[in-house]
Amino acid sequence: MQINKINDNYSSTGQIDNEDLNQIHESGFKTIMCFRPTSEDKENQPDQSLLKMEAHKKGIKFISIPITPGNITEENIQTFAQ
Repeated sequence: MQINKINDNYSSTGQIDNEDLNQIHESGFKTIMCFRPTSEDKENQPDQSLLKMEAHKKGIKFISIPITPGNITEENIQTFAQ
C-alpha cells in the first residue's frame, strides 16, 4: 500500500484491505474515509463492514461516503465537511 500525502491533514491511497490496517494505525491515522460504493467491484473489493469493524478495533474511525463518479451530491459534500 502506498500512502500519498496531500497535506498535513489528508492522505490518499488505493483500495485498502484488512492487512493494511496495521500500517495505517502505525502511521498515526485516526480516520479512514472510503468513497467507493459497496457494490462497485464485488469480486475485488473487501467488505466495508468488516474493514470498519477491524479499523474500530485499532481505534480508527471508518466513514463511508459512497460516491458515484460524475454524481457527487450535496449530502456527500456535507458528510465530508463534517
